[in-house]
Amino acid sequence: MQEPPPPPERAEIDGVPAYWAELPGPFSAALMFRVGRSDEPFGSLGISHLVEHLALYGIGRPAFMHNGFVDMTRTVFYASGSREEVGGFLRDICLALRALPLDRSRTSGACCARRPPPTRAASTAGSSRTASGPPAQVSSTTSTSASTGSTPRR
Repeated sequence: MQEPPPPPERAEIDGVPAYWAELPGPFSAALMFRVGRSDEPFGSLGISHLVEHLALYGIGRPAFMHNGFVDMTRTVFYASGSREEVGGFLRDICLALRALPLDRSRTSGACCARRPPPTRAASTAGSSRTASGPPAQVSSTTSTSASTGSTPRR
């Protein structure tokens, strides 16, 4: 019979509760905020998703596994790698959230923008183009959100 995992340990870092457990396998961590799509007012739908994209853009492309997603109640950034890589990722995400590259919000928001449905001509031609713009973009975040059972937005 397999032993149950150890109970998580708790500490407070700059007033923020942190939990961890020593487990076998790669070192992994997540930074989770209790804000998601259900918290967004109608006029700001998609803002959490946009913030997630801008924060990840702000850290570049680390060589270890990392990503983020937004679901109905959470915005999460996560990584797996060495302790140093993951610790650096968490630090860099916090710094990126303090100074989002807002000049990119026009281009980064393309994945979050609502698009009108394709015209009948575009649908029958098998094109993914809409009548008013480029092909719809689907981000890895949308795919992650879809796996949680929520409806992805385009």
